[in-house]
Formats: sequence, structure tokens, C-alpha cells
Amino acid sequence: MSVIGLDIGTSSAKGILLSNRGQVIGKSYRGYAVSSKSKSHFELTPNQVWEAIVSILNELASLDNKRNIKAISISAMGDTVTPFDHQLVPLHNSLLAFDTRSARETTFLSEKLGEKWVFKTTGMPIHSTYSACKILWLKNHYPRIFDKTVKFLCYEDFIASRLGADYTISYSSAARTLFFDLHQKSWNEKILNLCSVREDQLSRPCPSGISIGHLSKKVAKETALSEKTQIICGGHDQPCGAIGMGVVSEGSALDTTGTIEVILVPFSQPHLNETMFNAKICCYNHCYPNTYCSFSQVLTAGAAYQWFKDNFFQTNNDQTKDSQENVYQVIEANMPSHPKNLYFIPYLSGSGNPTMNPNAKGVFYGLTLATNKNDIARSVLEGITYEMRINLELMESISGTTIHKMKSVGGASRSNFWLQLKADITGKTILSSKNVEAGCLGAAILSGIGVGIFTNFEEGIDAVNRNLEYQEFSPNREMNKVYNEKYHEYKTLNKTISQLFSFI
Repeated sequence: MSVIGLDIGTSSAKGILLSNRGQVIGKSYRGYAVSSKSKSHFELTPNQVWEAIVSILNELASLDNKRNIKAISISAMGDTVTPFDHQLVPLHNSLLAFDTRSARETTFLSEKLGEKWVFKTTGMPIHSTYSACKILWLKNHYPRIFDKTVKFLCYEDFIASRLGADYTISYSSAARTLFFDLHQKSWNEKILNLCSVREDQLSRPCPSGISIGHLSKKVAKETALSEKTQIICGGHDQPCGAIGMGVVSEGSALDTTGTIEVILVPFSQPHLNETMFNAKICCYNHCYPNTYCSFSQVLTAGAAYQWFKDNFFQTNNDQTKDSQENVYQVIEANMPSHPKNLYFIPYLSGSGNPTMNPNAKGVFYGLTLATNKNDIARSVLEGITYEMRINLELMESISGTTIHKMKSVGGASRSNFWLQLKADITGKTILSSKNVEAGCLGAAILSGIGVGIFTNFEEGIDAVNRNLEYQEFSPNREMNKVYNEKYHEYKTLNKTISQLFSFI
């Protein structure tokens, strides 16, 4: 027996076929294009994403000669929303999470509802990221489309419904809409009414890991899968990835470093205190039962490192992914062995938590005639990792727990140099498993739970993690001592320079 875990992201979708022993039998990947008409408009074409999913399912089905795939579950990006008619035909392209055209609508909701009330009710700091703000923008700018809309769907419930499931969405993805009451686990009538959205225009919220339907005849024919294949409620990509890596209890953490860096921490109960509110940090349902989670972000992590590579090292745009990674290996091999008196503030697209300042700018401080590009390279990774430590300490203070070990996935997990640097700067032990698709693994575990291949979450998580090879990076005592001083210097510099962001 086997199951499928899908992960739907901004520019690509991935899928894995997982055995009942927790082994990855095969993987599949398809990309699609993000369209942008202006600096604030970012969209996806829903049908392109659907075509990618069908192609992935066909490839994975071809790996299962016995046609014994029992279930599919979905890990998906949150916030992104699309209006559909009664036949599930999109009436407008999907508005992506980082599409900020709904700034005025965000201000309207904030003024009418109150930022603290929204946070205490939904667990979300009000922001243009969330679906409610984007739906209100559609209402104000495309009233005919708004009036014709039968369903407003995020990508988890859109793809699940297209596969044949009921209109159902996980608690974790529902929370990312800004319509969801964290405490009642239901849609909030007050917010719905203010946006002129009916409850029946949204999917039914439910816990992750339960069956929500079967493949339709049409999709079964398109994908060579059985109509008996069950569709299992999945989750938002961050907590779904945490399921995949076994980050489900207090004192654990998951560090995901891609274009941005995200640190996720689980809680046994909701945390909605002033520290979280002021730091604009969310609190919402984990995919793990009766558990909550929160995450903070460094907005330009991998993006800042790539910016450095593209501007300081000559590379060919046509290089393969492997050769691009070799460039990073060359960069890291030539970095100085110890930190210099050079600091990089990595705000190349505004700052992440705890300030979330869109006017923040990137800064190099300490450049001299003796500085070379290898020194700058090390300072770039150090600056990103100082920001990571700021966020990690913030999450520890919120949860009231000390994190001793942290699991790491994403692009940075392929760099032993960066992983060791993270350990040295944070003083935490870093556990990394290379080339792991955490979101797919989490979704596959949910699939297995939903059809009884795994009797509970622990069995599924254990089965998968037994098949992962973790490499441990422990902090070097001497380097950690050096970096403790550097870290405090960085925070002082950051605080001083941040005063300039309002008028430069």
C-alpha cells in the first residue's frame, strides 16, 4: 500500500509516493509561472496549477504497478485566494499571498474591527497577506466578479475539490484567510459580514488527517488512479512541513530556509500576548491534533544570498541547479575562517519579524579598503543568521520554553557551512536532512493516517523519520563565544540604523 503527498507552492508543485513503511518510493515536480502587472500585483493561473497536479499524479501513478495508492493529501501555500463560479471555473486569477494591492482594504478592516480584536479572535496580525483583504479588494474593484462568485477557495481546498472532495479546508489553512475564529474553530460572522461574504461561499473547516471524499471518475481517468483513492484533509504548508519533520511538541522548532526563512514553533495552547501582537506574529492551528503553532520570518534569507551570488560572482543563467549549487560551494570555500568587523543587515525587501517594516533597507557596515568579496560573502550569511537568532529568541520568549535542538530544511540544509554557522551563532544544535520535501512528507503522513495505514500521528511521523538520515551540527564553543559578542554588536547597530529607515 502507498499514499501520495502533494505540496503546492507559489511557483511549483511537488509530490511524493510514500510506502506504508514510511519510505519515499518516488518524487515528481512541476513548475508554473507567476504573473505580475505591477510591483504590488502577483497572480497565478489556477488552471496551470491544476495541470501541474494532474501531471504529477500521472507520474506518481506510473510508479505503482499494483494500482495500490490509497489516498492523497495536500500541503499548500496559505492566504492565496481565487473566486470560482458554480462549475469551479475561476473568475479571476489567484491573488498570491505577497500581492499587496489590498492595502486600503486592510486599513479599512483594521479601522472597523480593531487590530487587537482581530488578533485575539483569529490569531492573525492584520495584513494585506490574508485572503479576506484580497476578497474585499475584488469586491471594491471587480464587483461583477464578486457578485458572480459561488466559492472563494485557497489552493488546498481548490485542488481537493477539483480532485473530487467535498468543499473542505483544514483548520490551519482556514486560519490564513483572516475569517477563521481560532477559539471556535469556525468562520467568524462579524468579519464575514463586513466583507459581504457568506459562510456557504467558503469551504467547511475540519481537522487535518480525516477523509473528505474520493477521486471523481473524471480525475481517476485523467490520472490513472482508482476512484477508490481517498482524499484526506491536508494543511497549510508550514505546519504540514512540521508534521513531516516531527516538529509537533513544545521545545522543538523547524527552520525552513528558502527565499525567505521561517522558524516554526509548536504550542500546546494558543499564545496571544502583547509580545506576539507587537511583533506581528501569528498563532494558529497546527496540523497535529490539539496543538497550535506560530512562525516568524526573515524576509530575504536565501534571496539575499542569491542576490550576493548574482552580483558579486559571474555565473551563467543557463547553468543547471547542480552547477548553481557548486557556485555556492566555491563561495563558501573562499570565505574567511573567522568573522570580520563587517556587518550586513539583510533587509533587501523590507524587514521581517519582529518589526515588519516595509521601508527598511539593506546595509553593509564596516567596509574598508581591505575588505574583499569573500569577507562580504561571510557577512551576508552572518547577517541573515543574526536575524534568525533574533526571531528564535523571540519565539522562545513567547512559548516560555528553551529550544536546544532545531531541525532544518530547505535550500540552506544543503550547505554544511551555513548549517554550522547557524549552530555557532544561535548556540543551538541543528539537525539537517538533505533533499527532503517536508511539506510532501507531512501531507503523505496525513494521507496514511486518514486511511489507517498509520494508526496515529506518532506512528506515521516515526515511520517517515526512521527513513531520514539526519546530520547533526553542534555549536563550536569558541566560535559561539565570539558570535555572542558579534550578535550584540549587530543588534546595537541595527537599532541605530533603523532610525534612518523612515526618511531614507
